[in-house]
Amino acid sequence: MSLPTLPRELILQIAENASSPADILALAMTTKSTHALLAPRMIKLNIKLHNASGLTHAVRNDNPQTATAFLDAGADINTPCTSPQQGRQIERSIKRQKARIADPAQRRKAVRAAIAAFRDTGKRDPLLYTAARIGSERMVRLLLARGAERAGWCWDGDENALGRAARNGHHAVVLVLWGAWLRFGTPVSVTLSSRYYRFVLDAYLARGEGEI
Repeated sequence: MSLPTLPRELILQIAENASSPADILALAMTTKSTHALLAPRMIKLNIKLHNASGLTHAVRNDNPQTATAFLDAGADINTPCTSPQQGRQIERSIKRQKARIADPAQRRKAVRAAIAAFRDTGKRDPLLYTAARIGSERMVRLLLARGAERAGWCWDGDENALGRAARNGHHAVVLVLWGAWLRFGTPVSVTLSSRYYRFVLDAYLARGEGEI
């Protein structure tokens, strides 16, 4: 029996047991009939089976249209795709995989590179933190408007979203976050050494409530 002749319910069951979003996409692209069946369900399947990893990817790549589609479909805006415990497990697994490299210096280099690549995916971080990290003002505004936590919670005790945006030099994002937190009464504790930030924020405070 060929794939196009399988019952719809069986194709959906295959999709729900796929090990990765890439496998679901590959299945959807197999034939016109599987595409017609699975394409409208791709976002829901990603949310259900893969912790909305597609939403993380959309934020990481500054794609507000796709991010909005995921949020409209019910994706959680405040829970990272990968929990802190899962993140630590992944990093331990990376270290075990690289343990086979004989040279200690090369092994440490490989471990650092692999862990950095994993962290750069944004899967371990809240969406607001990821948007601030890449410096996307429009994505930060979208996430705040859709209910992202204004406290800027971040992974495993790391700096908050505002601090990361400041460290990366994303001035516009810093001001958007600071203004949003002040408007909603969120305590802000971050040290900004730049005179640029102090000047602009002093001006904002003097002006009172309002958009930056």
